[in-house]
Amino acid sequence: MKCSAENNRNKHNKQRRKTTQMKKTQILSVILSVTLLAVGAFAQSPPASSGGGSSGGTGTIVVPADKMPTALAFLGSKAALRAFARESARSANLNINSAGMQGTWGTGSSWDSPKSQEQILSIINAWRFTFTMENPADSVQATTEIKNSDWETLFSAESWRTPQLVSGSSYRLPELYFHLTLADIIPFKVDRSVQWGQIKYLNDDGRTITTVDLVVRNGKVYFRSDLAGKGILVLHNNDGRTFLYNLRNGGVQVPVASVQYMGSSSWIENMPWFNNPSTINQQVWSWNGVGQNPTFDVNMDSSAWVSFRTYSNEGAEAIGFQVRPQGGTNWTFYPVVLPAKYVPIQLTPGTSFIIPVWNPDEFKEPEPYIPENGTPVGFFDGKG
Repeated sequence: MKCSAENNRNKHNKQRRKTTQMKKTQILSVILSVTLLAVGAFAQSPPASSGGGSSGGTGTIVVPADKMPTALAFLGSKAALRAFARESARSANLNINSAGMQGTWGTGSSWDSPKSQEQILSIINAWRFTFTMENPADSVQATTEIKNSDWETLFSAESWRTPQLVSGSSYRLPELYFHLTLADIIPFKVDRSVQWGQIKYLNDDGRTITTVDLVVRNGKVYFRSDLAGKGILVLHNNDGRTFLYNLRNGGVQVPVASVQYMGSSSWIENMPWFNNPSTINQQVWSWNGVGQNPTFDVNMDSSAWVSFRTYSNEGAEAIGFQVRPQGGTNWTFYPVVLPAKYVPIQLTPGTSFIIPVWNPDEFKEPEPYIPENGTPVGFFDGKG
């Protein structure tokens, strides 16, 4: 009796699964079927009936990873970079999506060794498959990509088409034309000691216009394809060494320049200095009575009298001098006693600072620039 009851349950479950499967088949029959007829992929410009634009991506060019290469010839021009990108292709894929469908449909192929352009495009053009749409009135976006062994995009393109009715719920997608273009970013492998990189983009005279930082990650440099042949590639590794590649000369490695610093001529503006002078007779420049008042920096080996006179190019005469020894805190005023133009001042050993004093109607320093917001340029309020 137990065996008979179990057999009855098995028969009931089998009949229920069959009924459920029939219902699913009926539901799926409502979804419209679209057949992808053909794909035309081109390395050059497509015919006038082409359906869309192109899209970018990333890819990898393999260079010796056991040491820094002596040349990166594939970076010498965008044309050279395109050749190496095509040479490193190891897979291709096609993705279909639309507002009138659920999810994304697609297909792809891969290979282990280099293929010719004709072989790669033949693979893309030969794809045929059927996908379903809830609303075939919507346009379909098709995207194809050629990738390397790391599944990073080397070339890509997209095209749009609207399904055409064949009969009933059967549709066909008109032939697509893909104008495949080089990816915007092409990663290439280097020794993992490389930590960061830059491109110095040069003008026609060989001078740097700007420096572009490059992403370096996991032994790859992510290179902008539009910078190929346009400047100097700078790679820095983790032991402090720098490697340079002249992309305007076929990507050859060039040495880092050694420049010897040969000293300088330096001065502090409006602060002339003197050693053991007996007389200081200094002219200052002004315009409409406005100019920069100097600070005299005077060093004396021993105590001595020094005569001071300061005048402007507009005829103003200093009316006295403020004096403070280095390290001191107080200023001492020495007036000019007319009709004399010089003031004798006894300076002590060491350094003293001397500042001319003027009649403000004849000479004064410029006022600070106050912008519309009322804050002087360079003003720091101590916040933040």
